[in-house]
Amino acid sequence: MRIGIDVGGTNTDAVLLDGRQVLASIKTSTTEDVTSGIVAAINGLQQQRAFDLAAVQAVMIGTTHFINALVEAHRLAPTAAVRLSLPAGASLPPMVDWPQRLVDAVSGRSYLVHGGHEFDGRHIAELDESELRKAAEDMGAIGVRSVAITSVFSPVNAEFEARAAEIIAAQLPDVAISLSHEIGRIGLLERENATVINAALRELAAHIVDGLAASVSGAGITAPLYLSQNDGTLMDVDFARRYPVATFASGPTNSMRGAAVLSGLDTCAVVDVGGTTSDVGVLRQGFPREATTDVSVAGIRTNFRMPDVLSIGIGGGSRVRGGAGDVTVGPDSVGYELTSKALVFGGDTLTATDIAVAAGRAEIGDPSLVAYLDRDLVRAALEKIAADVSDVVERMRTSAEPLPVVAVGGGSVLLPDELADAGKVHRPENYAVANATGAEAARADVVPPALAVAAGAVQRWLLANRLELERDARSRTALLGDLLRLDAEPGADLRRRAADAGWRLGGWHVGLRIGVASSVDTVARTTEVVRALRAEQIAAVVVEHGDGWTGWVTFDQEPTAERVRTLAAGLRAAHKALRRTLGAHLGVGRPHPRPDGLAATIAEATDAARLAATRPESGHFLHVDQLGMAQLLLEWTRTDTFEPAARALVAPLRNAPGDLVRTLAVYLDAESSIAETAAVLGVHRNTVTARVARIEQLLGVDLSRPDDRLALHLASRAITLAD
Repeated sequence: MRIGIDVGGTNTDAVLLDGRQVLASIKTSTTEDVTSGIVAAINGLQQQRAFDLAAVQAVMIGTTHFINALVEAHRLAPTAAVRLSLPAGASLPPMVDWPQRLVDAVSGRSYLVHGGHEFDGRHIAELDESELRKAAEDMGAIGVRSVAITSVFSPVNAEFEARAAEIIAAQLPDVAISLSHEIGRIGLLERENATVINAALRELAAHIVDGLAASVSGAGITAPLYLSQNDGTLMDVDFARRYPVATFASGPTNSMRGAAVLSGLDTCAVVDVGGTTSDVGVLRQGFPREATTDVSVAGIRTNFRMPDVLSIGIGGGSRVRGGAGDVTVGPDSVGYELTSKALVFGGDTLTATDIAVAAGRAEIGDPSLVAYLDRDLVRAALEKIAADVSDVVERMRTSAEPLPVVAVGGGSVLLPDELADAGKVHRPENYAVANATGAEAARADVVPPALAVAAGAVQRWLLANRLELERDARSRTALLGDLLRLDAEPGADLRRRAADAGWRLGGWHVGLRIGVASSVDTVARTTEVVRALRAEQIAAVVVEHGDGWTGWVTFDQEPTAERVRTLAAGLRAAHKALRRTLGAHLGVGRPHPRPDGLAATIAEATDAARLAATRPESGHFLHVDQLGMAQLLLEWTRTDTFEPAARALVAPLRNAPGDLVRTLAVYLDAESSIAETAAVLGVHRNTVTARVARIEQLLGVDLSRPDDRLALHLASRAITLAD
């Protein structure tokens, strides 16, 4: 048996599991000291179902202690930031973009020292050990208790960080030291920020972890204790003491992992409605989708691993204000004071929980205390909640493919059985304690320190390899740009560079343009594109270029119509494979001779790709000869006045919920077919009908009138092409 516990800002949830079977579950209010709440939760499990404490094999806890400490600027240790970068890296000092209250909270002191590396691992300058010793002496004098060491490109070469840690530890043996290559990724300021945050929390981490261990042992359990991490895995208590930032997103992650376990769906959108917020994330193969961009934590940009989660201030404790016509829900919440402030508990604050009870969706507190609430207000509040959550779910989708929605958390009773744009809402058994289930379900096989060391070495190798790939990609892109600007024969230098790259400039060229979403890592996926083309016997030059790849196939002589058809068939087959994994759209140009013909055929391919992106009926694959009258539209959209006019025409749809701009474009492309539009968008037909009515209302048009349809169709196409 195992116990999973999730400590939130409002509630502490606990589950007792045998395998994946939930034997008992409990939800209690989070206590101010937290640890007593954990003991109460464990005791509550025993009251529900008696079990032998000695039979518990492990206890897994997810906690918001550390993220709360940072957000509240509370209990942070006096911290020094040491940057190894001189003579480079002095323009923007450490913590330059921090909120001042957090700089003050960590007593932020910065030291810049000679050292650091280039992107390929070469030294910027030798490490100046005398500067480090002088800095350590100053730290001791001013009472620094934690140190964050960051060296330029340390994920590629960490030798200077390791040596700096040895020097500082020798002079300040009681100071906690955090090294940036163990915490963040490439990106100096973001990695440095993450390391300073980690260092500021090290002292608190030791205190909290000891307290959690004491609360578990105080309940009579001798099993090992683990804490859940941002990525859905577990860490032991020693790892948690060293890397408290690894717990920052454990709350939403626990809920998502728990949703996968309880629902049996390993790919879905998860809506976790808690007491204060609703967190929406996406599961892929049972684990949270990771954020690919910098993550802001308490107003500080960082780049350590975090799940891709969007949060809104709607939860069971959210304050409800206004009347039926202007109701607002949240973003402020009564939090853990719900049981004293909500109306159903005799309080004087109208909360979302009161709305749920009044609507008959929840049985909690005294329903008679909310029986007087206006029915229209209750309905309006629930509709507001559903609309706001639906909008966030829609924003988390990265494709038109239907994405099941799983609702978890005690506050999920606020959601309807069906969300606009998302369809049915799945509520698995024990949905209210999915977070605790997720804490238990997290994997502990990545915790051992030996594996952590190995992972660091592998990460450094991968980063070095990545930097080499990026350097080569920049070189290819620059060469392509020079070729596309040709209006005459290339000079000797350009021919030499092309020859070094293995590119043939003579002969006849057929241009290709493969477009993808901006979130796709084109550098990492280039090999996949080349492999798909080679599988169809197509030897093409492929260059990372904007949101996708530009390429071409070269023939010794002008290709016959039959050879062009054979090439097109092979490209269509390759595109079909890439469409499955990359969601790519592909355009093909006509054959053009000589080096200056490259620009012409690639321009044609780019035009074809722009239109292919908007044409699902073509399989998102177009040859330039298939454009026909659409070529006129492409030329039209390039004028100075057309695009602004098109955007102004549909501007009222931009801020309305429900992705109305895209709905309009698909609806007009589908010749007003509700069923076809619903299929393309992956939504219910009733949703499309409601959206079309809303579009007509907002724009003041009648979509059955030919003039209105033509104007809006042109505007929609122009905006799609421009974007």
